[in-house]
Amino acid sequence: YFIINLKINIFSTNMRIADYICNYVPVDLKTKSIMVFSLFFALCMTLVFYGYATTLFLMFLILIVLTILRQKFRQPSKHYEIFILILILIGFATGLGVELITVQGDITRMNTVFKFYLQAWLLLGVATSYLIWYLSPGFIPNYGYKTFAIYKFGYLWKSIFVILVLAGAIYPIFGTYDRIGFRFNSLPNTLNGLNYMKAASYIFDDNRGVENLKEDYEAVIWIRNNIKGSPVILEGQGELYRTLHGRVSIYTGLPTVLGWDNHQSQQRGYTELIAERKRDIETIYSSSNLDAVMLLIDKYDIRYVYIGQLEKYYYNAEGLEKFDDRNGNYFDLSYYNDEVRIYKVKHIEQNVLQD
Repeated sequence: YFIINLKINIFSTNMRIADYICNYVPVDLKTKSIMVFSLFFALCMTLVFYGYATTLFLMFLILIVLTILRQKFRQPSKHYEIFILILILIGFATGLGVELITVQGDITRMNTVFKFYLQAWLLLGVATSYLIWYLSPGFIPNYGYKTFAIYKFGYLWKSIFVILVLAGAIYPIFGTYDRIGFRFNSLPNTLNGLNYMKAASYIFDDNRGVENLKEDYEAVIWIRNNIKGSPVILEGQGELYRTLHGRVSIYTGLPTVLGWDNHQSQQRGYTELIAERKRDIETIYSSSNLDAVMLLIDKYDIRYVYIGQLEKYYYNAEGLEKFDDRNGNYFDLSYYNDEVRIYKVKHIEQNVLQD
């Protein structure tokens, strides 16, 4: 589309410019023009060298769109073509902004790219649907320029379009398959979101920690079948993007003290409150001071404490031993398997609403 619209004026414009340079521009000005062009080329190479190739490319595309828009405003154009060009311009400008600006508090610029590029791709997608229709007849419309009467290239354009679509389909098909094979065990297709846990393992902390989800699966099924209501269940905190945060709360629907902390602190600004909860969870699991632990358990109205492989890896073993309350004063062992223990807090009775 850009080529079609630029080509209409580019040859005649170039001829006028070339004629003007040859006949009217002094030699000194020609030399200065060459120097300006050389400096511009050097600037472009510098941007590429310092990692701003995408910025340069987007600036080039924006310049093309602005040129076509200027041409459309000067001609009796159809309004929807101007609208489409504005959508494209905003999409490219959004991409350029992401290259130059990062939202404060982002992880490098990950969420800035996600959030803004999503809008850019939607705008470009809407515009592209029109451009595909515009080019689908396979010719360049004649705008009154004899030199650029209709050029038929339907089969060539359609072949290129099919190749581009197939190229774009490579990643979602093969990339998804490869990614799943790299991160997860191959399992039969199912609509049961728990089935993968029967045979999967979660490796974290640079391969130093391993969590066999089979035991978590068995514990989750027990919780679903045996715990009534919505009591708070405590589970541990792992490592950002490296551990399965909130796996008990996610698969049972029970509330917990803290799920995945990152999105809450990053997007809603609860940084201090979340940091406090993480410290309290650390204290409950790792501290041997029962008085301090019970105060925190009362604070969050915790009814059950979950100890799996993740909790055993990240928290003090001596602190975890306190839950094996031999006298039964504070905790009762409600469930166990090879890797999981679920303790019920004894001194908190479930509140029952009465009329």
